[in-house]
Amino acid sequence: MNAPTWLPEAIDEIAKLRALPHNWDSYGADPPSAENCLAALCLMRLLPEAGKPRIVPFDSGMQLEWGDVEIAFSGEITAIDAENQDAEWAGLSAEYIKAAVAWLRKRLGLGVSLVEQAVLNPPSGMAGWRNYRIEYPNGMEGLIWLPPGVDREQIESLFPESEGMALECPRINDLNLIDRKGQAAKTR
Repeated sequence: MNAPTWLPEAIDEIAKLRALPHNWDSYGADPPSAENCLAALCLMRLLPEAGKPRIVPFDSGMQLEWGDVEIAFSGEITAIDAENQDAEWAGLSAEYIKAAVAWLRKRLGLGVSLVEQAVLNPPSGMAGWRNYRIEYPNGMEGLIWLPPGVDREQIESLFPESEGMALECPRINDLNLIDRKGQAAKTR
């Protein structure tokens, strides 16, 4: 997966947030932690087609905004959209980041999701086959039958935008770059 062209600008903005002083909001907030920054970068890298979000400080963390859809990182991940449909994940693990990406895809109308269907009576000659419902962002649905021996990873590789995406997160070098830029911003 190639990095989006807007990623360097996003890294610069995150570096500026990391350079914020303690109590930047006059309520005792700290700048975003390294973990919050890496989780936000990971989410942005997994969803380049969403475009560059607005990046703002939030409590002692940071928030990414795509119009009325917001995802905040403050030791956990919290998401909300214009209809006040929200979600919360109690941590910053890879599993929670992937769940947040799936939530965001649906809210922004990106990609598809695969849902395995329970089939009591498969068609003749298809014993052992599994049936998946494909849900598209525009509300349309489709079905796909897969033979025995084809596992979920093979299915999801056909639909890279599905919930089982490979997790490609920032490396520690990204955090070093953010912190170097943040230190440079503090001295200006």
